[in-house]
Amino acid sequence: MCVENLDLYDKMELADIEQLYIMKKKEIAVSKIVNLDKIGVRAAKNLFYVYVKRKYYSAKTRDSLIDKIYNEFYAPLTINSFYEEWENYKINQPATTDKTIRENRFLYNANIKNDPIADKPLVKLKPLDFIEYFERITKDRALTKQTFINTKSVLNGLIYYAIRKDIISVNPINNIETKNLPFKATNKKIIPYTESERNAIIEYAKQSDSLIDLAIAFDFYFTLRIGEVKGLKWSDIHGNYILVERFIDDKNNIIDHIKGNTNSGIRYLYIHDEANQILTKIKSLNSDPEYIFYWDGHNFSTATFNRHLKKICNHLHIEYRSSHKMRFSTASILYKHGVNETELQDMLGHSCLETTHHYLRNIATREETAQKVANIL
Repeated sequence: MCVENLDLYDKMELADIEQLYIMKKKEIAVSKIVNLDKIGVRAAKNLFYVYVKRKYYSAKTRDSLIDKIYNEFYAPLTINSFYEEWENYKINQPATTDKTIRENRFLYNANIKNDPIADKPLVKLKPLDFIEYFERITKDRALTKQTFINTKSVLNGLIYYAIRKDIISVNPINNIETKNLPFKATNKKIIPYTESERNAIIEYAKQSDSLIDLAIAFDFYFTLRIGEVKGLKWSDIHGNYILVERFIDDKNNIIDHIKGNTNSGIRYLYIHDEANQILTKIKSLNSDPEYIFYWDGHNFSTATFNRHLKKICNHLHIEYRSSHKMRFSTASILYKHGVNETELQDMLGHSCLETTHHYLRNIATREETAQKVANIL
């Protein structure tokens, strides 16, 4: 080896040297099935390509192309063999919480890991494979609709990462119809806050000088996650709208990404006149010039928020439900009064309409339903 090459290796990190060695081994292996000199470049599309046994392969870089061929012929990547890499990628994303990682791992172990689809090469997976997989995991109504949606979301995340890594080029799950799959009935005994309960809580909470109680009243006018409420700044208010573009996670880290890190999570929400009155009162109590719900150098915790909400419910003799049910409640009330599904999808910050459907519950009282029936019939 020449001195220049020795100097080069001396400056490289050990991990880089190992990666170079692995890549060289892959090149040698791939060269046994295709002449690497035949790799071409399509300048217009910025693609490297070659034909192997009459099959066309392409990738954005020469190394990615060799990786793709090597993985298919020597060590085909599967959902099971790729999951750890995807999970590590997710862990390093600023918007990913520990809770999300735990939930993803649980769904993977419960519904994906031991299914035959998880051991089939990623490059060979077709829409039919996923159609049959979805039918298997929902057979005999084994899953609730929400568990199915969450499991599908894990698969989507892994597949999009495989596309990002140039392992595959398309997502075979796209456009698969799933609404006719048989799902386990959801327990609907616990419903969101009713309209009258919501109004009573708002009226009581907005009389308080506690910023947490005012945050409860304020949140009932919106479709916000608690982390999004905690992340709101005064500068997010633009006229009659408030911009939602960050949240504070379970560890009270301020993260400039909405949950899921999707564009749909960043949204403008209309500020109702009564919500504006609450903001005016908060402004008189809160000296923090930046965050709406910060005071004395800290924000409230979700546990503290729920504790105050429970105290209010007990005082008003209302059945307590956690803060997340407030989001269900507001969405369901708006739907009841004519706001359509796609509008609510935008307001909730959902990328998938199926998730929005999960939030829409019947909150009409028995008497209201009876009156509707009487009026119609």
